[in-house]
Amino acid sequence: AVSVATALVQLGAAHPRPFDLVLLDYHLPDGKFDDVLANADILAIPVVLMSGDALLRDRPGLDRIFLSKPFSWAMLLSVLDSTFG
Repeated sequence: AVSVATALVQLGAAHPRPFDLVLLDYHLPDGKFDDVLANADILAIPVVLMSGDALLRDRPGLDRIFLSKPFSWAMLLSVLDSTFG
């Protein structure tokens, strides 16, 4: 999805648990990720956050897998395998 609104539509149209994973950028053009994260949690879909701002990794209350951009496909697959294996 290219925006929070698009992601929410996709998650809302899904029945039941249609996605195995949400790879979510911290900064989206129309807002932050909080609403998308909450909806993914309701659907019990695991979330991997990503951002070019590595300082966000340590944001209080944010206990999620975090990938710093840029990352390689190999790094993404390694994180997914070790986390969700």
